[in-house]
Amino acid sequence: MPHLLPYVAAKFALTGFSEGLNAELRNQGVRVTTVCPGLMRTGREVHAQFRGQASKERPWFQLAARMPLVAANVDHVANKILNAVDQARAEITITPQAWLAARFAGLAPEATQQVAAMVHAYLLPSPAINEGLDSL
Repeated sequence: MPHLLPYVAAKFALTGFSEGLNAELRNQGVRVTTVCPGLMRTGREVHAQFRGQASKERPWFQLAARMPLVAANVDHVANKILNAVDQARAEITITPQAWLAARFAGLAPEATQQVAAMVHAYLLPSPAINEGLDSL
């Protein structure tokens, strides 16, 4: 996802770590569930900080974080996670957008990166201008 590289990299690393733990501990009776929730409506977006054109980034971030059809309700996510852990599932993906994005990236990684590059170039504000670190 353009403009969220540190966040995305951290999530990617945690997913790999979780999958590795599951592989290493499964034969010992320990199950690890990897949770890929997608966007969630947590209310925490008010604490987000932006670099670059913060005043132009903020509306995009807030819109995505607050849309019921795009971001999942935290109670719904919590219930899905509890059910997955209870069923000893290896992985769950909660929002349809996250599920589709993961499948599309797996089937067409080049196209996925081209779409992300186009979103970065033509839809989102340029990160090149630095208004300094700005909080919401």
